[in-house]
Amino acid sequence: MMRYELLPHTADIAFRVRTDSLRGLYENAAFALEDILVDTSGARPAIQERITVTGSDPGELLIALLDELLFIFETRRLIFSRIQVETFSDTELAALAEGEEYDPSRHELRNVAKAVTWHNAAIIQRGGIWETTVVLDV
Repeated sequence: MMRYELLPHTADIAFRVRTDSLRGLYENAAFALEDILVDTSGARPAIQERITVTGSDPGELLIALLDELLFIFETRRLIFSRIQVETFSDTELAALAEGEEYDPSRHELRNVAKAVTWHNAAIIQRGGIWETTVVLDV
């Protein structure tokens, strides 16, 4: 199963994640965001960042995680090639992200996102598969 797939969208960037676990859904959505913004394939695990977010349900946790990753990129210029969810509940998620500072001479900037939107923000479980669609405002 692919980690994510880009979806056609008129003005923004949309992607879908399908996986066999909720943990995998969070991790693959985080990977997708980073991969859509910057080519992280050459990013070294020089920096470890602990990320903790809260929300009222799994959908809010997903948006909060992606918002935090976008905020870290925009304010601290950190990119992550690996994001591992360590613990999560219905209202809290903790992850360890590994990467390095963005270097335009080494990391291709692919897209600039202004925000992670709530448009179609839902997590669905069907037949053992977890799925979500995320839309980035560009």
